[in-house]
Amino acid sequence: MKYRMAGGGVMDPSRAPVAFGRRAVPQLFEELQQPEEERRQRALNSLCDLMHDPERIYQTVNGGFLEQLKVLMKDDDSTVRKKTCKLLHILTAHSIGRQALLSSSLLPPLSQLLDDSSSSCRRNVHRVLNRLSLLPAGSHPVSFCTLCSVHKSESEILY
Repeated sequence: MKYRMAGGGVMDPSRAPVAFGRRAVPQLFEELQQPEEERRQRALNSLCDLMHDPERIYQTVNGGFLEQLKVLMKDDDSTVRKKTCKLLHILTAHSIGRQALLSSSLLPPLSQLLDDSSSSCRRNVHRVLNRLSLLPAGSHPVSFCTLCSVHKSESEILY
């Protein structure tokens, strides 16, 4: 559903309003820190739209925004977790995003989401890990994180 705005523009209620130019990414990452889950969901939707542009990926990586996603992976709202993994999947479509994710501390918490209650979240995690594992540099860290997750799950079953 879209709403008409004064001046003839159209506003999609599932997206956060976005600033122009280089201010868009920092503004949306500020929105991700808000306590209201609807605001975080809307910001994630808008970030997913923006991350198809390599310049926005570069800005996200070099601005240090990637590490902020770690908190969202542990969010109580399954939609926030799912959209966070979708955002990472979009980021890994570009080499800058893949390299940044491999060198970040996000792989262990990401691999923990393989056991998430949301099937959409698990599917997006699998897509991210699959993209990373296709790279020579990514096959070892991804297999290590996946094995840690599997080992944790097996030990929980055994005890």
